[in-house]
Amino acid sequence: MPSAVDSLLAIAHIVKRIIDYAERPTLARLMRVSKRLIDKALREKVKNDPEQYRKFRLSRLADNKDASEDMEKEKKDMSKTTKAGSKSSSLATNPKATSSKHHDGKTPRTQPVLPISKKVLLSYVRVISIGSHHESACDSFGELLGEHITDLNVLRIVDTPVHWAFCAQMCEHIPQGQCALVTSIKPRKIVLRNIGGLHIPFPPKWSLHDKTKEVVIILSTLRDRYAGMKDLSHSYLGQLTSATSVKIVFWPEWDHSLNDHPLLKLRESDCMEVPAAARDELIYVDDMARVLRAFTYGRSSIFGSKPVVTVFGFGELRLTDLNRSFLVDEYYKLNPNGPTPDLHTLAKKHATQLQIIMATVGNAQPVMMGSCEVLWRKIGSYKNNLQNRHAEIDQYD
Repeated sequence: MPSAVDSLLAIAHIVKRIIDYAERPTLARLMRVSKRLIDKALREKVKNDPEQYRKFRLSRLADNKDASEDMEKEKKDMSKTTKAGSKSSSLATNPKATSSKHHDGKTPRTQPVLPISKKVLLSYVRVISIGSHHESACDSFGELLGEHITDLNVLRIVDTPVHWAFCAQMCEHIPQGQCALVTSIKPRKIVLRNIGGLHIPFPPKWSLHDKTKEVVIILSTLRDRYAGMKDLSHSYLGQLTSATSVKIVFWPEWDHSLNDHPLLKLRESDCMEVPAAARDELIYVDDMARVLRAFTYGRSSIFGSKPVVTVFGFGELRLTDLNRSFLVDEYYKLNPNGPTPDLHTLAKKHATQLQIIMATVGNAQPVMMGSCEVLWRKIGSYKNNLQNRHAEIDQYD
């Protein structure tokens, strides 16, 4: 069985990032620790720069206590470099000399000074996934990450699966309180992944940050993953109203990336395999209509404050009325001798009917909610548009 280090270094894009940001002593150590895995990437870094190669060699020798004579020889060789070479060396080691030009010779480009502090590295983060966690984790790091992750494109909130049919609650503060990670980090887009029948990770009175204009909600296509569906629909009170776009996507698989991470194998895979019979179970139409109705409301939308909600893949869901559907009963009251209704049509009509309601949570002041514009799309239009679903299904999309 490969070690955790071997598993990590086997992920090519992570190896490349490590090498890109490593200073010379670290590069030397990396070569000795696992030459087979990273030799190619290291050669790419130094092959076109003889000066860089000499500095790399010097650092590698300096890290070896028994190589004093070779190190002195390397120093003498470097002292014979040309004036141009010396100038290049000073640029590489002087923290103030960090600008260069693109190939067109006009546009300046900033080169990072190595080693880079973690504070600065956090400012480079563009996509981050947050899994289920103890409340102490977000209490400890929420404010700090919110301060230093300053240019985030996507915040992925991923309930961590503990079984094929259910996930752990995202944060132990939910639903009574709020997760400090969610409330502190300010992304351009939020993705809610592995959403089942639990509460959404937002307090009832919470609102999106002004910077967040897009929200994506990934819902399951499996019936057994919607246990406690009332908690899901009742926990939404227009917290996403200020977004420009809300997408609801019905997707068959959960995101297991946090379980399968090479450094954190959380669960054995046998309890994660979906039984074949579970994939054929029909979903109760009234439950699904209730969830869609909840997510297609916006706060104070009577005044025009509301997102456009686009639903992908609802038409492909397998629905049933279980011979006791409220929607079907209402249909036959209006159409006593009508044909058998299409369940998808009934659910869509319920989710899109224009109305204003007053929603309440406990003893809190009621919240005015109104209908949003809803667009219905096939799942194929979502699958074929990978460029516009960045980091939604998978963080590496």
